[in-house]
Amino acid sequence: AMFLFFGMHNVLQEAIVNLLANTSSSSNSKADGTIMLGFAECTGVLFFSYLERVHIAKEAGFQRVAPLKAYPLLTLCLFASSSLCNMSLSYINFPTKVVFRSCKLVPTMIIATIVNKRIFASYEYVCALAICAGLVLFAMADYTLNPMKFDATGLALVSGSVVADAILPNAQERLFRQ
Repeated sequence: AMFLFFGMHNVLQEAIVNLLANTSSSSNSKADGTIMLGFAECTGVLFFSYLERVHIAKEAGFQRVAPLKAYPLLTLCLFASSSLCNMSLSYINFPTKVVFRSCKLVPTMIIATIVNKRIFASYEYVCALAICAGLVLFAMADYTLNPMKFDATGLALVSGSVVADAILPNAQERLFRQ
């Protein structure tokens, strides 16, 4: 069921961004729409997380582990990840966005090494670099096929989204270890 809803989310997200791109005459309107889409996603996560917390707390007696002051950083990372990702769709195509978002392993490993002092085996770093090489090749192929619809701004936005998305699990791990 989760994969079904995730797939529906991606299809609807692409449709909304394409609709914004086709109906907006200025790039500011598109940017505002994609930021609003990110805000709507964060609001949905907040609402359903609250419902889950209330019902789980009643059923199983769970208590909050993280202090409330930790939530703004997590929310900011979620909002940045979602908004930057949505904004990137104004500059790159959907498959490029999906490939970049799927490869958040590299920044997640780097941040885990720096923030959480986690040590990975050398073969894990080699695999991560192989993923980076694949990303570069995929982006070059996209540019080669249609250079008029390819914009480096989109890669910068989706890369920022991936970094924000990589901070999130590392910040959560650090919070729950404390």
